[in-house]
Amino acid sequence: AIWNRGVLGHMPSTSALHAIDLLKEVAANINGPDDFVQFELKATPQSTRHVVALNELRIAVALAFGNQQQGLAIGQDQQYPLKDGRNVSLMHLAISLGYVDLATLFARMGTFPECQLELVDLGDEIVNLAPNRTNYDEEQKFSIVNPFEGEEIILWRGRFWRHKPTSVWIPDEASSSASEDLLPSNLDKASSDASREDLTLQEVFDLRYVLGGTEEGPGQWACDWSSDLKTARGRRDTPAMHAALAGVSQGVVVASPDAEFQLLDAAILFGEAKVVAKLMESSTARVPLRLWRASDLLPNSDPWVLDVPEPAVANAAACAGLDLSRLQCQCQDIVGKVDDAETLFEAIIIKGYTNVARAMAMVRADACLTSLPFIVVNAAHNNNFGH
Repeated sequence: AIWNRGVLGHMPSTSALHAIDLLKEVAANINGPDDFVQFELKATPQSTRHVVALNELRIAVALAFGNQQQGLAIGQDQQYPLKDGRNVSLMHLAISLGYVDLATLFARMGTFPECQLELVDLGDEIVNLAPNRTNYDEEQKFSIVNPFEGEEIILWRGRFWRHKPTSVWIPDEASSSASEDLLPSNLDKASSDASREDLTLQEVFDLRYVLGGTEEGPGQWACDWSSDLKTARGRRDTPAMHAALAGVSQGVVVASPDAEFQLLDAAILFGEAKVVAKLMESSTARVPLRLWRASDLLPNSDPWVLDVPEPAVANAAACAGLDLSRLQCQCQDIVGKVDDAETLFEAIIIKGYTNVARAMAMVRADACLTSLPFIVVNAAHNNNFGH
């Protein structure tokens, strides 16, 4: 259109003319709202007519020229059928079918009604992560061998258990508690004997792990709570999930409790602090609990290099009220000695992530600096980090 008005001072190129002809042809095929979508062609007499895909090019043409040509305008109140019988808007379809760019564009337009998202709208991959079960998945276990005592320690049903060849399984006293009805018959609860000589959980794991991360507010264990960050994030890396998170970010999505939980878990794993903050405003928000590893957030093997590869995840976790500040890297010096290792909180300050440090300090008011005090305080001063 700019070229045709002579604004650029020269005739449009041949390719531009072909593109204009193509857009005109696309516009000529738009006769009504149904031309923006594709319906199931193999519908049986028992199934209902429902949308399975969007015509992105037609929608783009309508968005560009809808105000200039009658019949091209997209009706924000137009409803389309889903497979489960619900009638939803075009923006809702863009989210549930995983059209991330379109969903983001529709959300920013601010003209569509709010989307009432259900868990099924996030796709089968996400539905499979949230079956009806107890808070702890019996199949999800995390095991580590304690070299100091020759025993195996397993994290199961949200609790650490230790086992020696000559003893029964008993839960570690320092771990989070589990309800009586969640304990299997072949596992015995440990007595609260403060004098027993077993290593505490903190001594065994050297602060390399955080279980859960919060003791305040309602929480629920993620189905794959023992998975590492990369694996857990990969399971949620779907178009529908990203489209839904874009909608939440723009404030146009109202999610059911189950969908809200999955969105919050994904937002933390992807480091979307803004989305986490919006979801935490809900009265039904449940904080996703999982096993957090220092090897994911503070993977330091070189004593001379401090690496914090996921500051956005640490920030998003803090926004959800998760305290990961005490995660500690395991650095060895030249002689193989581990000494004065930085915690995640210290590393965040040293690297200059001021806003992240503030968020982490808000979650844990007693977060203390246990090493490199001069360097940490000096780095905080240089980055204008306040109390």
